[in-house]
Amino acid sequence: MKSLLRRWFGADNDSSNEQKASVPAPVAELDGQSLDIAASARLHEDLPHPDWRKVYEWIDGFDEGRQEHAFLACERAWLGMLARALGPDYRVFESKHALVLSSRPKNEAEAALAFVDGARRRVRRLLEELAGEETGKEVLLAFADRESYSRYASYYCPKLDESLVSAGMFLHAEREHFIVCGEKMWKIEPTIVHELTHAQMSHLALPLWVNEGIAVNTEERLTGRGAEASEVKALERKHIAFWTPDNIQAFWNGKAYKQDGDASELAYDLGRLLVNGMCRNWNAFKRFAAVADAKDGGAQAAADFLDIDLGEAVRHFLRANDGEWGPRPETWAGAVDVETE
Repeated sequence: MKSLLRRWFGADNDSSNEQKASVPAPVAELDGQSLDIAASARLHEDLPHPDWRKVYEWIDGFDEGRQEHAFLACERAWLGMLARALGPDYRVFESKHALVLSSRPKNEAEAALAFVDGARRRVRRLLEELAGEETGKEVLLAFADRESYSRYASYYCPKLDESLVSAGMFLHAEREHFIVCGEKMWKIEPTIVHELTHAQMSHLALPLWVNEGIAVNTEERLTGRGAEASEVKALERKHIAFWTPDNIQAFWNGKAYKQDGDASELAYDLGRLLVNGMCRNWNAFKRFAAVADAKDGGAQAAADFLDIDLGEAVRHFLRANDGEWGPRPETWAGAVDVETE
C-alpha cells in the first residue's frame, strides 16, 4: 500500500513529516501550564468528549504566537483520552499535517496517515481558492467497528438513523474533524478524500447538493472510483422515475440526503451530475461556489455566475415536459440541511 501511496502522492522527504505513534496522556501541557482534558470531559455512550469551551478558554490564556502550540497539545490530549476509552489497541499517529486515531496494525495506520497528508495536498490543489486557510492538522478518527463509530457519532447527531450510517462523516463540531469506519484502511480511502474535501470547504455556506457534489467528484477524480456505464444508465432510469416537482425540493434543501430508500442514493448522484456539468467552466464555477447560499438552494448564484436556471437544468436531465423543478424556498418547512456525511 505504501508503494501505491508514493506513486500517487510522491515521497515526502521533509523530516518534519516523520510519523509518530503513541497514546498521549489526557493532559495538555505547555510553558508550565496544564489542562486535564479528562477532568471536564462529557461522557456519552461510555465515550468521553472534551468540554471545548474550557479548552478554548485555556488556549486564550497564551500569547497569540503560542496558541497554535496550545491547541495541538489539547488535540493530542483529546485523542489520548479517547484512545484509552476505546481500548488497548488504539494509538494516535501524527505527521506534519494530520493526526490519526486507529486500532489498525501499525503499517495500515501509517499508510492512512500518509494518505491523509497526500490527499490533503491534492484536494487543496484541486479546489484552488475554494479551499480554506491552511491551518492546524486534519484529525481522522478511524473506528474499528460500526458499533463504536455509531456511539461516537450519536453525540454529534442525536437523531442518527443506524440504517443510514455511512462509511465516514465530517463533523461540524467545536473542533471540526472527520470519522470513518472500516476493517481495512484501504477500503475507506475514497471516504477519506470525500471527507477531506468537506473539511477544506467548511468555511463556505454551500447548499448541501453543491457541497456533496464537489466532494463526490473530487473523490472520483483522485481515487479513480466511479460507476460503471451500466450503473450510470440504471441510475438515469431511476432518476426519471423518482423525481417530481414536489419531492425535488428535498434535494434542493438537503433533506433528501438523510432520507432512506432511493432518495439518498439519487440525491448524491444528482448532485454529482450537476456539479460535474457546471464545473466545466471552472473559473465561473468557483465564483458560483464562493457565494452560493443554502437558503435558496444556490439558485441566485447559479443565475448570476453560471447563467443557469437550476430548475431548467434538472428538467432537461429528467426529460420532463413541464413543472417547477427549481428551488422553491417558500415551500420548505424549517431550516435547510447543510450537514455533510
